[in-house]
Amino acid sequence: MEKLALNVKGMTCSHCETAVKNAMEDLNVNVIQVSSEKELLEIEFDPSKVTLEQIKNEITDMDYTVA
Repeated sequence: MEKLALNVKGMTCSHCETAVKNAMEDLNVNVIQVSSEKELLEIEFDPSKVTLEQIKNEITDMDYTVA
């Protein structure tokens, strides 16, 4: 398992946090923390099952920016 912290810009509320969390869970990514206030997403994932590129694409498809 790999742990990673991503800066996610564009999240403004708890609804945004929930949407990102649900999207990550759909990819079988464990969410450690998601914070719109900190613009932070901390995750743990198995790189043999999902790639970082897939994770980033899922976030950007939701109109957020991964910095």
